[in-house]
Amino acid sequence: MRALSGLSNSDKITVDQIEHYIYNMKIEYGNQDKGKIRKSDIIRILNILSSIAADMNKADPIIEYKDPEKTVYMYDSFFSFNLKFHYRNE
Repeated sequence: MRALSGLSNSDKITVDQIEHYIYNMKIEYGNQDKGKIRKSDIIRILNILSSIAADMNKADPIIEYKDPEKTVYMYDSFFSFNLKFHYRNE
């Protein structure tokens, strides 16, 4: 969610952009061999978020992940705005 918030200026975000953003956050993982975020983890989480958004509003989801394109679409500007400023002070 923090990566999406950092990239929320765009309504079209690729998995590669999210992966790059997370990598640049320099998260401490403890054991360097375990726990690093993989692209497959990002895709799995995006599928879950997309599913939740579709369940809430099938006609107009706020966020959607399209696997063939490996892209997230954030359709709701209020959701993007909220994401952007929710993590601003952390």
